[in-house]
Amino acid sequence: MPDLSRAWQRLALAAGALMALATTPALAQNPVAPRLACEALAGTDLSAELGVAARVDTAAVRREGHPAPVCHLAGTLRGSIGFEAWLPLERWTGRYLQVGCGGLCGRISGPNPPQAHGCLPVARGEFAIATTDMGHRDPSAASWGGDPERRRDFADRAQHLTALAAKALIARFYGEAPRRSYFSGCSDGGREGLLAALRHPEDFDGIAAGAPALDFTIQNTVHHAWTVQRNRCEDGSAILTADRLPVLHRAVLAACGSDGVVADPLRCGFDPLRAVCAPGADPATCLTAEEARVAAALYDGPRDAAGRRLSAGGMLPGSEANWRGTIAPENAATPPRALLFSTGVLGHLAFPPGAAAPAPQALAFDEATLARLADSQAVFDATATDLGPFLKRGGRLLVWHGLADQDITPRSTLAWWHALRRDQGAAAVDGSARLFLIPGLAHCRGGQGGLTEVDTLTPLLRWVEEGVAPDSLADGRIRPTGDVTVEPFLGDGRFGPRR
Repeated sequence: MPDLSRAWQRLALAAGALMALATTPALAQNPVAPRLACEALAGTDLSAELGVAARVDTAAVRREGHPAPVCHLAGTLRGSIGFEAWLPLERWTGRYLQVGCGGLCGRISGPNPPQAHGCLPVARGEFAIATTDMGHRDPSAASWGGDPERRRDFADRAQHLTALAAKALIARFYGEAPRRSYFSGCSDGGREGLLAALRHPEDFDGIAAGAPALDFTIQNTVHHAWTVQRNRCEDGSAILTADRLPVLHRAVLAACGSDGVVADPLRCGFDPLRAVCAPGADPATCLTAEEARVAAALYDGPRDAAGRRLSAGGMLPGSEANWRGTIAPENAATPPRALLFSTGVLGHLAFPPGAAAPAPQALAFDEATLARLADSQAVFDATATDLGPFLKRGGRLLVWHGLADQDITPRSTLAWWHALRRDQGAAAVDGSARLFLIPGLAHCRGGQGGLTEVDTLTPLLRWVEEGVAPDSLADGRIRPTGDVTVEPFLGDGRFGPRR
């Protein structure tokens, strides 16, 4: 028998492409042609315009791997910030797009915005695009984390200077500045987008911030260290391993799921202790008591000895299938990736340069630890809600987060969203910002169900350029989130109006 579901999927994709063609705005009736040869940009010095050392090192035409030919530029800002740009030779329609960088960056991520599936301006190569390594090529932070200036580069300055440099180069190349400027990033790239709106509200007209690591310091210290410590035997081996995740995930789906996805995990009351094996039960169908206790602690999130929450909360039910490697290692002797994430940040970024730093396995979950993290939070975190300058100048913000995220709990995004609506007012937020929670989507990409590839960029373009606010994503299958209620936690005052 033919696979009718796949046939319908192909028809839906084709229909979606035709709809996108009809609804994607076009700034320029005709593409804007360059006024310079690509190679003429090599050696361009932008130092006077940017107020810091800024230079284009190389410029060359690239065709392979791009929808249409581009002028590829590579340069250096402030001595250590690398950036690259891709300027269309034939199809530029006046838009500039800056793409964020995930993790601790340390690389040029390339001109591919996250969750822009079906965005025709991207597919046709119509954007002028730039990205940055955020000031280093060391994702461990060991070589630069002790330098306050390079911390600032990583926090927000590298993205800001890249925006200034790219816009100046676009103006030289085409003879006109970008008509609209956008930012799209996920994970740390989402944090970078929110910090751009907070600290440099003039840089972008529209920002798409996915799975934002907005609570950067707590996320990469307390949160990850909690998952490491709670899934650890006295001998250092892991309790819950990757091979046991299907058992846990099936139990969650039996309690709260449909079609392999938990559509509303915030309302899921799954208790892993109810999935503990009865005497004589097949272990392939149930959990050990130790595994169940680990899962319960991961869903609950970090607490101090008195039971008070130290963060917005833990992982959401339905994300278990994606814990492989990050939280639940491949085997009991293999370190989880959460240990690597938290080791780098605790050792090089979380505390003042030169201060003693505990390993994730030894981090104390208490108010004293939160107090020691305060200085770094002021540099790196995007928990502030003072978006007034960005919103008042007409900026538009589209935030999205996968509900099956295995790295950054959506609870942090919801805590910030609650604070944003409280501080800016629901009417102001509804006029300029949207939050979309995507069932089944893992961290930035992948996951389960039919919503793992969506287009978050085309709705943002239409909102900025035509004033059409997005009331849904994925043909109406994902609706925006309005008011939310979050449980108070220690340090929730950080989610507030300060910039």
